[in-house]
Amino acid sequence: MDEAFLPIGAYRPEAIMKHNHLNPPEALQAAEDLGAETLIPIHYGTFILSDEPIDEPIEWFKQLIDNDKRNPFKAKLLKIGEIYRFNTTSTLKST
Repeated sequence: MDEAFLPIGAYRPEAIMKHNHLNPPEALQAAEDLGAETLIPIHYGTFILSDEPIDEPIEWFKQLIDNDKRNPFKAKLLKIGEIYRFNTTSTLKST
């Protein structure tokens, strides 16, 4: 898998949110499990949906990335409004 877009926010309270949301360490583990080359965190910082502070998910994510050198993938943090373009090589031909 080239890119994995995984949620990192809306994880508190855990008893309610854990079935539908990931926290930053869980997103890192999921990207590793998927064999992703690049992890792009999503689903954070837009509006208050859960109990954690709105900036906590991305700050926690950045700390994990900075402190854990074992992750075999790179992280791409998009700025608000930034566009991410895939590097695709499609074998499909239009007719």
